[in-house]
Amino acid sequence: MNTAYKTVLVALPPMTHEWYGRPVDAIRRAAATLGSAPGVRLVFISVFSLEQELGTGQVNLLPPEDLEQIVLFHERKHRDGMNAYLKWFADNGVEHEVIVLQGDPADVILHTARERGADLILMGHHHKTGLLNIFGSDITARVSKHLPCDLMVITPGEE
Repeated sequence: MNTAYKTVLVALPPMTHEWYGRPVDAIRRAAATLGSAPGVRLVFISVFSLEQELGTGQVNLLPPEDLEQIVLFHERKHRDGMNAYLKWFADNGVEHEVIVLQGDPADVILHTARERGADLILMGHHHKTGLLNIFGSDITARVSKHLPCDLMVITPGEE
């Protein structure tokens, strides 16, 4: 029986979404704890959707060359946000990798977990329901139905 996680896929919402501040902080604390164990590799992933970034319908109207530039711009923006968020890990020598991809978040998270041989997926959840319940409920629920490995869901405590 393997008693330790070796590859932890840490799924983060886009850093541009300010309403995820508390869940993202809770994920960072959990990832720091897991990443401090010997032999653990953290793979941080953030998935963005052009439809959410630009608004539904606009993506299909863009010429291919413009679409490519827009994808690169948003990927760079999300990667910069991730690198700022992960500064502590880099400064403290915690082995990690950063992945920023475009697509359906649940599908991309599951595909990446399988591709990287993740033992654990770490995701956040917030207490909000309704319109703001985008990442916490829908994506986490979809991921949990098709797990290739263990799932740890972090919900921040009350303020």
